[in-house]
Amino acid sequence: MPAPRTNLILLPLFAVGRTRADAVTAGVENVDTAAATGVEVHVRVANPRAERLREDLDAAVGAGCSAVLLAETLLPQDLRDADVELRRQELQHDLVPGQVGLIPEIGTAAALARLPQLLAAVDRLVSVGVDIEAVANDLGAPNPAAAAVHWPLLGQIAVAATAAGVPWTVGAMGFTAGQRAALASRARAFGADGVYVTSEAEVVGMNALFGRR
Repeated sequence: MPAPRTNLILLPLFAVGRTRADAVTAGVENVDTAAATGVEVHVRVANPRAERLREDLDAAVGAGCSAVLLAETLLPQDLRDADVELRRQELQHDLVPGQVGLIPEIGTAAALARLPQLLAAVDRLVSVGVDIEAVANDLGAPNPAAAAVHWPLLGQIAVAATAAGVPWTVGAMGFTAGQRAALASRARAFGADGVYVTSEAEVVGMNALFGRR
């Protein structure tokens, strides 16, 4: 039986983690290695406010990623700035204009409220990624994994993304695999296109879930 195959690999050049102790990062050598597998590679990069976007994009685009996830996207200008810098990188690396996709990462209530404006900011968007755990924590939800927290958030995401014609994906890296599976099932009911997972063990079930039409 062939091994389960992921649709893409997401690598964090910009740290993922609520504290420095549990932060996860990946070096450019990991981008090279992942790209060599033939699976589409996305890279999480710093937002322009972190003042290291050019450094991250130079590493990610130079290593052959197909899209970048813009960490902690908050304002339409974040996406415009990233779009300009991506075009500069494409010119530098002799790539077709628009070849590298851009994905806003939504992780706060303020960003979610601005989602329609964010999705209209630039033409380069290939999808939107929503960190449900981060949004729930920002709202002060006592249990970020609770279904009662997820349903209204997922509905809001679905309306904005569908109206804009942009695919959407959810994530919750701090959830257990079981909690993430429950979130994925709820998101799929609203038309989500995928979920970020943290282990190969989750891949088969998620492929089956999101492969259904």
